[in-house]
Parts: sequence; C-alpha cells; structure tokens
Amino acid sequence: MTGQVNNPINVVLFSGGRGTDTITQTFLKHPAIQLTIMVNAYDDGLSTGRLRQFIPGLLGPSDVRKNLVRLIPENTPSQSALKIIMEYRLAESMARDDACTLLESFIHFSNATGLTELDQSFEQLRVKDVNWIQSYIQRFLKYESDQHEQGILFDFGDCSIGNLIFAGCYLENDQSFNTTIEVLSKCCEVTGTILNVTQGKNLVLTALKKDGSVLLSESDIVSSQSASDTVELFLFESYLNSNQISEIKDKSVDEKTAYLKGLEKFPDLNPEAKSQIQTADVIVYGPGTQHSSLFPTYLTASLVETIMENQHSEKVFISNILRDHDIPSEDVNDLIHKFFYNMSRKNQIELKNDDIVTQFFIQKPDQDKSSDMPYIPFKLTDSNVTLDKVKWMDWEDEKSHHGGGQILDELIQIILDKKNIKLEPVRHKVSIIVPALDEEKTIGTVLEHLEALDFSRYNMSMEIICVDGCSKDQTYHIASSYEGVRSYQLDKKKGRGAAYRFGIEKAKGNIIVFFPSDNEYNPEDIFSVISPIVKNEFPIVFGSRSIKCLNVNQRILDIYKGSLISYLISKYGGMTLSILSLVLFNKYISDPLSTLKAYDSQMVKSLDIQSEGVNFDMELIAKCGKRGVFILEVPVEYTPRTKAEGKKMGMLDGVRSLYSLVKHRFIKDT
Repeated sequence: MTGQVNNPINVVLFSGGRGTDTITQTFLKHPAIQLTIMVNAYDDGLSTGRLRQFIPGLLGPSDVRKNLVRLIPENTPSQSALKIIMEYRLAESMARDDACTLLESFIHFSNATGLTELDQSFEQLRVKDVNWIQSYIQRFLKYESDQHEQGILFDFGDCSIGNLIFAGCYLENDQSFNTTIEVLSKCCEVTGTILNVTQGKNLVLTALKKDGSVLLSESDIVSSQSASDTVELFLFESYLNSNQISEIKDKSVDEKTAYLKGLEKFPDLNPEAKSQIQTADVIVYGPGTQHSSLFPTYLTASLVETIMENQHSEKVFISNILRDHDIPSEDVNDLIHKFFYNMSRKNQIELKNDDIVTQFFIQKPDQDKSSDMPYIPFKLTDSNVTLDKVKWMDWEDEKSHHGGGQILDELIQIILDKKNIKLEPVRHKVSIIVPALDEEKTIGTVLEHLEALDFSRYNMSMEIICVDGCSKDQTYHIASSYEGVRSYQLDKKKGRGAAYRFGIEKAKGNIIVFFPSDNEYNPEDIFSVISPIVKNEFPIVFGSRSIKCLNVNQRILDIYKGSLISYLISKYGGMTLSILSLVLFNKYISDPLSTLKAYDSQMVKSLDIQSEGVNFDMELIAKCGKRGVFILEVPVEYTPRTKAEGKKMGMLDGVRSLYSLVKHRFIKDT
C-alpha cells in the first residue's frame, strides 16, 4: 500500500465451503482488505447429517469449519498443525471404542494416538490451543457417553475432528450456533470474520426439480442426480415425514410447489451480518454449490433489503466455471435468474437489479485451447443483464478454480475508480511467457527448469505460457507435452513481438516475465528481475547481460565467429540503440535487446504495444520514456550460443529496432 490507508476496504463474501477458496486466500493477502465471509449452515451430508441428528438443534458445521481453517494464518508451525487437526477425518469404518480412545488421547496427552500425522501435529500446538481443543472434545465425549447410556448411538465414521470440536463448543455455549462460531474464531485467531447469515435457527433444506422429483435434504441436492433443473428451494423446520412425502407423491409440479410453499420458513437475518453488509465497500456473491451453499442464503428475511440500502458498495456476482451435480443443465443466465428469484424471496420483494449487482464476472473459456471440460455456457445474445456490467473473461486458474488474484485485481480497480485512495497491488501470480520458434533442441530443457522454480518465498504462484511462432520442427509438440505449461501456436509465422502480445493477452498473473526458449539465460535470474516489482518499487525490470560482462567485445566475437560484418553490426548496433534511447528519452538502457524482462501486468497492457517483431522492445522503451516510466536494469547471467547453433537475430531486426525508437519518439500515442 502507498501511504496510510485510514479506512480499510470492507469486503463481504457470500460463500459456501470450498467454492471460494482461491478467492478467499487472495483477499487475505491484501493488507487493506477486511474480509467477512457469510455462510449458511444447512449442510447435512453424511457425517455432518449424522451429527445434526445426534445433537437436536445443531446446524451443519462443515462449511463453517472449512472457512475457519482457511482463515487460520500459517505463520507458525502451531498454526499449520491446528489446520491439520481441524481437517483430520476419522476412518470411515472406525468403531466407537476406537474413536473414543483416539479422542481421549487428546484429553490425556500422555497417550499417543498412534497416527503419526496427528501425533506430530498435536506436539506442535501451543499450550493454549491444546487446552481449548481438549475442553471441547471432552465436552462432546461426555454428551456422547450420556446418549450412549440411553441407547442413542453415534457413528464416528468419517467425522472430521474439527466438526466434533465444533459440536463440543456448541454444547458448552448453551447450544448457540452463532456464539460457537464467534468463540472458535477467537480460539483459532482467524484473519477475517466468519458469520452465519441467519440467527441460527435450525432449518433443513429441500428442493423440487422440474421433473417433479423432490430432493429431501441438502445432501441429496449436492449428490449425483437427474439432468432436470432444480426449480424451487425450500427451508423447513424439519424434514418431510413419510405422510407428507406420500401426500405429494402423485401431485403435479405446480401442486407440489404450492404444498411445499405452505411449509417453508424464511429465517431471520443475523444482526451482525446486517451490520457488516450495511458498511461493506464491496459485496461479492461467490461461486460454489449454488442450490445448497448460496441460493438458500439469499432466502434470509431482510437480507435483500439490507443489501439494497447500501448504495455506496460495489456488488459483484461471480458465476461458476464448471457444472456441478446441482447445476447439470443450467446456463449462466439461468443461474442469474435464480439468483434474483431467491434474493427477492421468491418475488416477494420488488427488486431494482442495479441495487443488487453492479458487476457480473462470467467465465469465458480460452478459445485457443481445445477442452472437453464441462463449462457452463453463457450466450451474450440471450443475456438478461446489461452487457456493460459483464466482465466476460477467462477467470480459470490451472486447477479449474477461479483465479483469486484476477478477481482481486479487478475489484481493486473498481475500488480505485470509486474511492479517493491509492492501493498498491498484492502480487499473486507470475506469468512466464516463453516465445519459441524452431527450438526443439532447447525448449524441453528450458521448460523443465522453469517448472522447477518455486515462488513460495513471495507467496505467489506461477504459470508458464509457451507461444510457438509456427515452428517447422517439433518445438510445439514438445512444449505441449508438459502438463504444467499452457502451450499455444500462432496460425502463421510472426515475430517475437507477436508471441509476446499473444502471451500478454493470455496471462493471468499481475507480474509478467518474458523468458527465451534458447537456453541462454539462467531461470533463477527471474527472481532477481521480479523482486523490485514484488516490492512495488519499479514497474518494469530488464535483465541486463552487459552489467556483469567484463568483456562484451570478446563475447560478441565468440557469437559471430568468422563474420566481421555480423560482429560489427552487433557490437555497434547495440551501442547505437542504447545511446539513441538516452538521446531521445533521457534514459540509457545498457541492454535493450535482452530477452529476460519483467513487468507489472497492468503497466505493460496499458502500453498497447503494436509491434510484432524484435522492435516490440523498442516501442516499449519509447512509450515508457514518453510516459516517464522508469525502467530498472539488474545483472543476469548469460551463456550465448553462436549463429551456427541457432542464434536468430539479424541485421534487419536491428534496423527495425532503430527505426522504431525514432518513430515512436515523434508520433502521438493513441
């Protein structure tokens, strides 16, 4: 951040379990963002459902637990250990006696569980963490023992330890679900806030499908099912009993809808959730399991009224990328329609759509990559939203989840457009663009070395984009064989600049690196060129081969053995470009034709470079010079190859570069 941000950016994220994982993780990295995650707790699948039945009145803790774990920082071994324990699941076939023995080992720490991961994690916990974990497990085991004596049995199979801790805390805190969330949030020292959207009344979720089938529980809604659309969601005080199921069995869909509406309840809004929404700067309706994690949330009484009252916030709807069990046939427009329908509490509240959503983030699959992934379609011609509110982009990261960094970058830009503050970006991903042309001998080695790079020191991820310029050899085929590399081939032979421009268009990181495919540079030097950008000190960094080179003259002689003309052109052509840059733009660049460079992605995209050859670099230098953008140079290692070994740059490239510098000094940029 530049300067002091006196008023943090309050972000409310409507979430489920894991659907917003990447978004949440990226939001948490930004020091100016205060994140509040809103969930409903209607989940009742498998072990969660058994736990809800075992403790009457308990809502489903699983989505709360997942978000708690997500918000635990990992600054110390004890915090990492706590995450492992909270997410650890007992074996599916674990008998009661074995489960109780294992859990009692937490209470009486003298006994080891015999499970290496658990024992090592427990040993790394702080004493105060051990104390509250022991207390809540002991409280649950006492309840379980009392119930067991009355003949009420509990199946421990596949239960997460975190859910059992939650249950013990719930019993300890007068069976108040929302108080339990607050207490455990403090125990886990989470970054951010988790809130149940309702006041904690125990309700169960049911759905009606277009084919007339009734999904009796939340677990049915998220399970494999027919391709028929879900047409209605209902919240009941208890599950439908056998008489009710029998009564509606032969009714039409409309009759079933009317009958079930007569039973439904709209829960009251959590007052703390209301307060957070009222003061939110950004409200995000996240992706996830729509018919269980999100749409039921929007049925909460007073929720939409509170959202509409907040007129100063940006409100962003993020569509799912891929189909799920609960959305087997819907397109994006269907999801948007259902969003507004449920948000209006089934048309009970008259909505002004602009007061609910100001931006729609919708997935646009990469058209240059063949894929059989089940993307949710979106047709602009059929859209029921104002298209100038739609950001139709490729939001997908390498694991078919939303790229949280891209979303954060877009939201920050929205905030900057509205607020009189300056926020520096939080660097989340490095996009390494590798242009290649007839480099079958070296491309594999280069990609292997790049894949081995680890950016965890910067808390960043990486993507590698190889752009083949229509090679005649096996370069593209080799690059495509690397699963961790996104490989593309241009439709006809073009220059290095065309490959750069294509790569920039595909890049999803907010740092972009150009790295050659000829194996002349050391991939480890990428860390040197990105470091000033990560620190927000400089927006553009060139890796200079000249700074560390003690004898440039000898290096050029080695490259152009036996060719005096090539030697002279290379030596004095490079010097001419450097001097011309100084004369025209008051900036001496020691190595303007270096092919290892790094950029702030927003900066390089804003330059709108049109050159398709080596002159790409000259146009960039010229436009930066005219804007007053400083280009930093750092030394990098360089092992040159000879012309015979495949070096491609020739005299014509140099002439074009000289012309480009002069041309862009005197033309007006668009």
